[in-house]
Amino acid sequence: MQNGFKNAIRKIAAISAGALMTGATMFGAVSATTLADYPAPFITGGKWVGLIVVGSAAAAGDIIGATDIAATLAQNAATGSGAAGVSVSGGKAQDVPLNTTLASKFGSALTATDLGGFQDSSITIDRSSGSQTYNIKDELDLSSDSPRLTTGIIEGSTAKDWGSDVWMTTSASGKITYVYKFKTSLALAYYVNQSSDTYPTTINFLGKTLRITGATETSITADVGQEAFLNVDDSVVINGKTIKLVNVASGTSPAAVVVDVDGVQQTISGTTLVNGLRIKVKNTFYSDTRTERSSTLLIGTDATKTYVNGDAYIGEDTNNPNWVWSLAGLNSATPTIAVTNAQSYINPAGSYKPIKLGESMTGPNGFFKITPTVATTTSYKDYTFNYLGIADLYNSTNTLNTSAAYGLEITASGAGKNGFLVSGGVGNTGAKYTDKIFIYVTTNATGFSNVIRTYWSNPDQGNHYQEASPAGTYSNNAGNGTGLTLMAQIVTPDDTSNLNLRALMNTLNSNVNVIVDGAQDIYTNVSLSSNNIKYLGSAQGTSAASEVTVMSYQGSTPVDISTLDASGRTVDGIIVNSVKSNADGDQVKLSIPSKVFGSAGNFAIKTVVSGTGTTVTTAVGGSVVISPVSGVPVAKLDTEVADKTAYNQIIVGGPAVNTLTKELMPTPTIVSGEATLKIVENAFSGTKVALLVVGYDAADTRNAATVLKDYATYKTKLVGNTAIVKSSGGVISVSAPTVAAPATA
Repeated sequence: MQNGFKNAIRKIAAISAGALMTGATMFGAVSATTLADYPAPFITGGKWVGLIVVGSAAAAGDIIGATDIAATLAQNAATGSGAAGVSVSGGKAQDVPLNTTLASKFGSALTATDLGGFQDSSITIDRSSGSQTYNIKDELDLSSDSPRLTTGIIEGSTAKDWGSDVWMTTSASGKITYVYKFKTSLALAYYVNQSSDTYPTTINFLGKTLRITGATETSITADVGQEAFLNVDDSVVINGKTIKLVNVASGTSPAAVVVDVDGVQQTISGTTLVNGLRIKVKNTFYSDTRTERSSTLLIGTDATKTYVNGDAYIGEDTNNPNWVWSLAGLNSATPTIAVTNAQSYINPAGSYKPIKLGESMTGPNGFFKITPTVATTTSYKDYTFNYLGIADLYNSTNTLNTSAAYGLEITASGAGKNGFLVSGGVGNTGAKYTDKIFIYVTTNATGFSNVIRTYWSNPDQGNHYQEASPAGTYSNNAGNGTGLTLMAQIVTPDDTSNLNLRALMNTLNSNVNVIVDGAQDIYTNVSLSSNNIKYLGSAQGTSAASEVTVMSYQGSTPVDISTLDASGRTVDGIIVNSVKSNADGDQVKLSIPSKVFGSAGNFAIKTVVSGTGTTVTTAVGGSVVISPVSGVPVAKLDTEVADKTAYNQIIVGGPAVNTLTKELMPTPTIVSGEATLKIVENAFSGTKVALLVVGYDAADTRNAATVLKDYATYKTKLVGNTAIVKSSGGVISVSAPTVAAPATA
């Protein structure tokens, strides 16, 4: 027996190292691990750093579940190199700039010509009067105003939860809708509300068979249980329970049958609740020979169910669904049978978080996905604005003008050869590239005070700061009053589109605004003392209001981000790094992408809309580098784990079959048909994390493992440190654990 389990463990390891590694996904680490972080901390930096542990006494379902988990983790054990790339077959991909709706790029309706797995075919509807065939199609509708790609700064928010991430927000319910469409009008006898159990309307809805047995204008009654054909003495396991067909009565089909559900035997007809499962007798076959008798049963938590417009879709949390029915006109020639998003996804700190780069908005049954994959550029150049700069300044002929001058020193580093473009000045005419400039305030020859001047670091003159041209395109105009002065151009890493660096003198000559002039301007407020730049804002060494502001993109009021205790990103893709902590040190640090705006294209996100027949290969960097796992433990039996504190572990199986589970969760509080996913911090009194995958039985454990395998589908439900997994009619649902009400006195 042990050899068999070890062979299964070796299979898991082989999957982790093999050809399943086809894409890369980015994940950010946080201080306290929750289910929302999965697959971190088991995948970190594109590398496998965890351990899967299966009990030596595990059932086959536990082994299969662990294999499923390993398969998905293998796909994430990869990193990228070079330029970003996404290859899509049977789907649709577009470069979507920030603050742009998806509908403006993809169109408002996607069909089978766009998405693999979507239908454009026909169905036949039977009624007592005859049959008719109708052309139908699947359609995914996107609202004109949402979903949209955005950032916290674009939204005018200084909440740290946004960070510098790109998010796909959905502003309200009803913005993403799957529609099953009849392409021609129905005849009266074939209206959906004419459906019955004898003459149902059976359609392929969201990739699954939906048998409608009744309807009103805005509701349907449908079979939702799992269909099983059984001969007498055959059995099937559904929702963790064993259903056995004991006998079939004579008479017209459907006749009564005798069933046994986990030891509870009962004679039933129609739809009956037996030991927690509803069983509907769909048809029967009787013979004088008992072993030839059979029946088709519909089995589940609900065998049939009525859904009203706005109800949670099948398998969704009825209290907090992601998807709800949209039903209308079912008593007419043009019925609406659809599902639509039930929530708004606009707050990264809320219960319904928007979709992060690399994650997916997944439709019911995984029938479609909308995925903002990767940025169209991964090349950045870093710019440090140091407002405590001191430098010796030279004129254009390299003669020292001012020693130990106070000013703003801006340094470029990172990708690309040069950071700034200036006009060189007398003796150095023409455009000059440099990685350092110095902005200084002085008095001009005609007596005006507070003239803003630019100096550039000249590598041909020992990197001395030399004065740029006092006239021409990049002139140092007198700033005694209002008006923008062009100090230099910021050169993007691939030199395809440049940003202007400007300065604006305050009318009271007490401060200067230094502006990165993009589609969304970044303003820094610089204080002057004795006509010198001395620090950022109104005081040295601490951040305060209005030191760093960004022009609003959604309204008329500028966004003050001076005290933002995180990084942020503008509509140009520019990252303002660690705003508050840098401002406390009188610095502003920007990371500017190679594509900002202009003829070379905007900073954009390669976004993919896919169906079940879509193949997407994502490479963060044009090629995928598979992280080797040779010499790295991937999976072990519980009896083989010598140091339980050495790894972050995914522990599969209940306490009866896995000794590690028994230590951390000796008595799981789950019932039949349930499983739990639970994060345990500081597991085994160490510093690592354990993720327990524990079901009431092996089938339930396997369901929980399926959630981890398809974690992107359940992302919005994987929150906190514990989740409950259930299955109804083959549809898996995930919810938060139920908290018992406090006892009353």
